[in-house]
Amino acid sequence: MREYNKEDVLRIAKRLNNTKRSYLLVDPLQGKHIPISPSASFEMMESLGQRLKEKYKGNSLVIAFAETATAIGTRVALTLGDNCRLIHTTREEIEGVKWLNFNEEHSHAVEQRVSRDYVAKAIGQVENIIFIDDEISTGKTLVNIINSLRAEFSEIKDKTIVVASIINRVSDANMEIIKGYDIFCEYLLKLPEENYDSLLSEGNYQAPIKINNNEPVKYITLYSKKPIPNARLGTKAGDYYKSCKVIAEDIVRDIDVSGAKSALVLGTEECMFPSMVVGKALEDEYGIDVWCHSTTRSPISVLPREGYPVQNGYELHSFYDKKRVTYIYNIRSYDVAIVVTDAKEREQESERDLFTLLKSHGISRLYHIRIGEGFSTYLKDDVTILLKDITGMVEPLPTGEREKRIQSGTHYSEMLPIEYEPSEKYFKAYKNALYKYAPLCARAVATASERIIKEKGKDVSLVSLARAGTPIGILIKRYIKAKYGIDVEHYTVSIIRGRGIDKNAMEYILSRHKPEKIKFIDGWTGKGAIQKELDKAMKEYPLVDSTLAVLADPAHIAGLCGTYEDFLIASSCLNSTVSGLLSRTLYRSDVISEKEFHGSAFYRELSASDVTYEFIEEIEKHFPSELEEFKEDNLKNGGIYEVEKIAGEFNVSDINLVKPGIGEATRVLLRRVPWKLLVHSLKDEEHLGHLYQLAKEKGVEVVEYPLECYRACGIIKSLADN
Repeated sequence: MREYNKEDVLRIAKRLNNTKRSYLLVDPLQGKHIPISPSASFEMMESLGQRLKEKYKGNSLVIAFAETATAIGTRVALTLGDNCRLIHTTREEIEGVKWLNFNEEHSHAVEQRVSRDYVAKAIGQVENIIFIDDEISTGKTLVNIINSLRAEFSEIKDKTIVVASIINRVSDANMEIIKGYDIFCEYLLKLPEENYDSLLSEGNYQAPIKINNNEPVKYITLYSKKPIPNARLGTKAGDYYKSCKVIAEDIVRDIDVSGAKSALVLGTEECMFPSMVVGKALEDEYGIDVWCHSTTRSPISVLPREGYPVQNGYELHSFYDKKRVTYIYNIRSYDVAIVVTDAKEREQESERDLFTLLKSHGISRLYHIRIGEGFSTYLKDDVTILLKDITGMVEPLPTGEREKRIQSGTHYSEMLPIEYEPSEKYFKAYKNALYKYAPLCARAVATASERIIKEKGKDVSLVSLARAGTPIGILIKRYIKAKYGIDVEHYTVSIIRGRGIDKNAMEYILSRHKPEKIKFIDGWTGKGAIQKELDKAMKEYPLVDSTLAVLADPAHIAGLCGTYEDFLIASSCLNSTVSGLLSRTLYRSDVISEKEFHGSAFYRELSASDVTYEFIEEIEKHFPSELEEFKEDNLKNGGIYEVEKIAGEFNVSDINLVKPGIGEATRVLLRRVPWKLLVHSLKDEEHLGHLYQLAKEKGVEVVEYPLECYRACGIIKSLADN
């Protein structure tokens, strides 16, 4: 077991605008403020764990202090054994948790909390309660939390209480006070009490630089295939580590480090340990130089002078709350950078801040790894998702089995499909469609947006219909913000043919917004089934306008549209991978209770194929500065008559098997068992190339037919005819 000295673990930095304490002790091996090899950092942490393991037998509960000691505490707990109970304190708000609150008096962020329920559960299963911090200066924080616990749980009197840290610099007088509380102190290095202010050299100290994130930066976002346990709520050390290790191994396989000699792995605030496990996996797999540290709430003065521990510093928006300021220090150039976060929702400004900074330091390969329990890849600022997360609760079914059940009477909303994985040729067709039709799609977005503002005013509330309407709603929201500087509210809700709209979602929206200001959004119209469903549902909400706003309205039934042309909206070509990795919505009584939103599953395992924001941002680039005046078309309900004609000519008894329009025909070939594909021309590669490709792959007959309102129409195979 290695011995550590002052030169190994201690640097002195100047706090920024902190009247309580002007200096900050910085540990270069800790992986917080200074880049460090994860192996070297873990070695130091394990040394502390070994000291504890030798002296304190029996089961332990480790309570690590946020944010700087979260990784230390986790590695110590793991050294004590896989079954060691682990929790770390937090400054984050988590709904539904009963907290024990205490103060870290000298900190820049005083209030901390620990889960009361987990501590209550763990106390009866352990002999030792071990508190872990990076350094102990006075012991006041420890006394605060131990007093809180003893007041709450009488059984603590029978436990061994230990305080462990890398550095202990508590005065002799305060050590006696701590001993008076029957607390044992353990540490790697004991330092004398001294005036560290006097060790700060004179210099032109600077504040961290605020990032200018106006330019979009390209980075790849990947989601862990499974979420890890939340250490803020308590877990077993072994379970936590194994989850982190599995995720790390997946990440190592998914990222490109070919030719790289160095890599940076950054954690975010309290999420330190998972990022260091990722760094260690990179070290082990590729043998490249890996450096780990993390963002922090600590404001520290910068001094680019040899020997000072903070050479550069930058101010960022927090990944957990964009209204909160965080910092990152000592950024330099690497071949690859990987940011690992467990933030539940995505904050666009936060991501842009950090990735803009990394790119400015010459790092071209940028990865964003999300390991939390997040639901969809949509950004928090773009949409509020009023859906229940049913991930893992419903087994997806193959297309054939699902079609058989639908045509036997099972409602489509009671099942989830297995997502279609497009071939390389088909995905190429999607990309071609995206780039070819981006300008037309952008004009349709702009036209629909202007008509919405004219109809509803600038205080409109957008409500998109999941899932096809969601990216369209985001585009409309972004256009309005770009054109008018207004950040309108945008929700996405479920509406299901034959089951209606999600009433709980409607009540949620109506409790916050004026009913007359609501505008429903979808992508396109087929034969009008959803519009009819919406008309029926809004009879319960007479002040809400039931008409849809869509980009393409070839059926001539929407309240307003961007165009009547049946053009290819590229998002119709794919499933969840262009819809925030969300499944179709589900409504089944054994999964959704009366008071819950309709459900949707999150396909996090498809994150490497997620192109949701590629679609949104490509369309956004083509928003027009000027628009021609929209010309209303007097043709009403033309689409439904054409569908009825097709059903008659092709002897289709159930009109629901006829799906008109490019978007609906695409969905037939992707999700259902197709029988025929009708097209207005066999030579329209420009608009229908992706449909020709899909039909060829699935062996579906393509028939040229004199369509009037639409360019294509899919017909589902009637299994009753088999």
